[in-house]
Amino acid sequence: MKHKSKIFISTVCTLLFVILFSLIIYYQDALYNTLSSWQKFLTEYFGIGVSIVILWFSFFIGVIVSKRTWFRKTSYWIASFPFLFFLLASSTYLDDVFHLIEKLKLYDYFVADISMGGIVGRQLVGNTNNSTIFPIIRIIGLGLCMVVIIFPRDSVRLVTKGTRVLMYLLLAFIKFVRDRKQIKSTDNMISGTENSKPVRIKLSQQENINQLDDFAEINEGIISKNTSSSTEPNNLKQTKLDINLNKDLNLKKDNLYSGEIPSTDILETIVEKGISEKEIEETSKKIKTTLADFGIDIEIGEVQSGPTVTMYGIIPGWIIRQKKVPSLDSNGKPILDDNGKKVFHMIEEKTRVKVDNIISREKDLALALKTPNIRLETPVMGKSLLGLEVPNSTSSIVSMKSMIECFAFQKVYNQQLGLPIVLGKNNSGEAEVMDLTKMPHLLIAGSTGSGKSVFINAVICCLLMSMSPEKLKLILIDPKRVELTPYSGVPHLVVPPVVETEKVVTVLKSVINEMLDRYRRMQEVQTKNIEAYNKKTGENMPYLVVAVDELADLMMTASFDVEQSICRLAQLGRATGIHLIVATQRPSVDVVTGLIKANFPTRASFGVTSHIDSRTILDTTGAEKLLGKGDMLYLGVDDSRPTRIQAVYVSDDEINEIVKFWENTQISEDGFSLQLLPDDSNSTEIEGSNLIDGMSEDSLIEKAIIISRTDKRISTSLLQRKLRIGYPRAARLMDQLEEKGIIGPSDGVKSREVLL
Repeated sequence: MKHKSKIFISTVCTLLFVILFSLIIYYQDALYNTLSSWQKFLTEYFGIGVSIVILWFSFFIGVIVSKRTWFRKTSYWIASFPFLFFLLASSTYLDDVFHLIEKLKLYDYFVADISMGGIVGRQLVGNTNNSTIFPIIRIIGLGLCMVVIIFPRDSVRLVTKGTRVLMYLLLAFIKFVRDRKQIKSTDNMISGTENSKPVRIKLSQQENINQLDDFAEINEGIISKNTSSSTEPNNLKQTKLDINLNKDLNLKKDNLYSGEIPSTDILETIVEKGISEKEIEETSKKIKTTLADFGIDIEIGEVQSGPTVTMYGIIPGWIIRQKKVPSLDSNGKPILDDNGKKVFHMIEEKTRVKVDNIISREKDLALALKTPNIRLETPVMGKSLLGLEVPNSTSSIVSMKSMIECFAFQKVYNQQLGLPIVLGKNNSGEAEVMDLTKMPHLLIAGSTGSGKSVFINAVICCLLMSMSPEKLKLILIDPKRVELTPYSGVPHLVVPPVVETEKVVTVLKSVINEMLDRYRRMQEVQTKNIEAYNKKTGENMPYLVVAVDELADLMMTASFDVEQSICRLAQLGRATGIHLIVATQRPSVDVVTGLIKANFPTRASFGVTSHIDSRTILDTTGAEKLLGKGDMLYLGVDDSRPTRIQAVYVSDDEINEIVKFWENTQISEDGFSLQLLPDDSNSTEIEGSNLIDGMSEDSLIEKAIIISRTDKRISTSLLQRKLRIGYPRAARLMDQLEEKGIIGPSDGVKSREVLL
């Protein structure tokens, strides 16, 4: 039966061939005329480039017949059209310039009016007689179009980097032109010293009074001390250098605030290192090979390199299985062989690799990459990619100077509102700049040596580099006595850095009084926030930033007062321009309580010791895998998950230069002061004293009343735990509460009932 079917097919094919051949012989004249007209049409529109078009169609038909899987590469097929146009345009341009048809004597093989690219090539290139630049631009545009279609991601990345370089060069050029104008204006001042009358230079009130004595008056006698003509130019040159205020005093005029702010010239220039393309390729191969060893097929998509880690975008591959199925005929019935058995054939089944399969191989990837600190996230980069963060072989330092001069910071700064601060750079190398007024408070956690204190210093330095004392006031609380005390000389401080833990509660309560006073003032003029108040009244109510370096130490000494004060400021301080920056190295639940965490929506975590601490501060794990030295996770107000950032670095020398600048700058009094409350901390530490007779004299009785109102029952141990006092003092408080009728009598060892 099988032999008969083959004979039948051969007979049919032979008959069809004979019929086709007969038709060609019969209609040969018509076919010849048709082919001639088509040849004329193709050579007219494509010229000699018709051979390229024919090759493309031949390849297209060959793919249809044999390799249909190649049609999956859609971008290559789309890019083939710009490639054809590119070849036609290039051949037309080369023929116009070098006369290739005449030199190669192609007229002998084609018609007399043949061209290299035909009408299509001519339309693409245009007229080369009038201009040679525009045809080249068109040809290059076609080539770039082809490259963009084939490599869209790399093209976008290249354009982005090119735009950054152009913006950097543009800013550098603007700065160069501005400096040149300042030098010319200084030269014009010096040229006036040739007159007989003295030249007086008026300095602003913000400049140091000592500088006024040196530069106030330059007369002819200063330059003419040495009357010799050979020494006069040198003296004049020296005078120019002496009064170059912009260079020697490192001042930069602030367009937003009255007065002067420091120039970025006082900051250090640090060359940032990056990971090479070779390392990225090698790591990509290791990732792909390691997962392939476990039967997991993946592809490496987009790669983003940052200062500390590089993010590799993983595309899950396919699991291909061969399945045996029976063959069916056109009627849907199984095909049988000569023995009457079903004929089977193999088909391919493909299913996507599960993301859980890749995540389960995290330890195997860490072993292959020789690093324990890798993180897997999904999705990343705004695409359907599984992100793998791999530490770079060498970390790059993010300098304060580069961050302040970047476009992102200048954009926020030029809005003339808020408190711009720099955080660092993310995994893609982009600057992360935020407005502290929109956070509105920042909670920072991290173990010792993770970079937490350096980051606080960087935030404070950023504020000092961009805000004048008329717009910003600072209160620094530093129980460690070494981190924030170097800022003692800056005029932004309301009080000297607070280092005594006994005075912290007094300062915080004073800030609460200032906050309430601001609300009263805003109520009088019917405004809702500090920006509207300043705009409506024309007054200058400054922002007030309170920075606390170690919260854990304060919670050990006066947890109740500190927690209540911080929570109240965090809840109500935003509208009045009061913002908190609180840091701790022990993010446990007894330090970062639920109330504190609820009022700090913006949090940053550096390296911590366990995933429990990471969950406490960020509500998710990941901080325990950070590398230290400024590597942090930042959780913004509107962020669903934290962003990994390499924090900005500021050195001790840079801090000293910034403080030195403000110490040498005379600042006029703005009238702002903080009314400190009387310090009653000593009374809370005296145990067993007879100095307190009634409720009005005991500062703890009010706190005990507040505690009793929150609970239905109260005990001596509860007061000990809440107020952190000893048993004798707690027992006396219980007696006083019973005398005032607030709690009921004692009932053995049971807690007492609250009556009010």
